[in-house]
Amino acid sequence: MAKPQKDISVNKKIKADRNAGEYVLQMRRPRKFPWWILLLLLLPLLLLIKCKNDPQIIIVPGAPSPCDAAGLEKYDVKAGTVIIQSYNMGTTQGRFEFNYWTGNAYSDAFDIYNHNPGEEPLSGKLLWSSGQIIVDKEDAQTKIIPFNSGSIITIVVTTGPCDDSDYYYYLSCPL
Repeated sequence: MAKPQKDISVNKKIKADRNAGEYVLQMRRPRKFPWWILLLLLLPLLLLIKCKNDPQIIIVPGAPSPCDAAGLEKYDVKAGTVIIQSYNMGTTQGRFEFNYWTGNAYSDAFDIYNHNPGEEPLSGKLLWSSGQIIVDKEDAQTKIIPFNSGSIITIVVTTGPCDDSDYYYYLSCPL
């Protein structure tokens, strides 16, 4: 009596050539998980490993700068750095031009406040906030921003979660 054979039908395929009366058993290997897909999904996370958040707050000291000296350009700034700079617009109302870019690799945020002299810079009215954005140098953005809550404009720049952040802004005198 012949031994019963195990059923391995999960991975086999029988090919028949009826004209010749031949049957060929073809075995298929089980499909392996495509690990390269997992690597593609994890690659963005691996790139963020060098990113850290060691916040630093820099308040530019002294009296607010006059609006005609209203620009700031920084390179290779640490992650999570907050830089606060105030400017005296010379009038309590009007509108000004704000030109900015953030470099093309890491996001930064710009917040613009308006307040009276002697008040805490961040206690003033928030005029505009960019959120964390990336704006390449060649695509610099310009906003016209109205103000009417005092003669001081304070720009708060918060760098993103990665070191080596670059940014630039320029604030015009009232238009």
